[in-house]
Amino acid sequence: HRHEGVRVKAKKINDKDIRIDFSDNWATISPGQAAVFYALDNKTVLGGGTIAPFSSSIAESVSEAA
Repeated sequence: HRHEGVRVKAKKINDKDIRIDFSDNWATISPGQAAVFYALDNKTVLGGGTIAPFSSSIAESVSEAA
């Protein structure tokens, strides 16, 4: 809530999952929290969702797609 935000890289995994890589260490995220993505103007919402627990099957999909 009212966080200034951090830069990330997003990669589409499939039609419902994306992988987010933080530019800096960010240790305070938890499954169940909301994630909202804004354009660089910090006003335009690009999308959002709920942070899911780590999934090894999704991680394998990312490795194979790279």
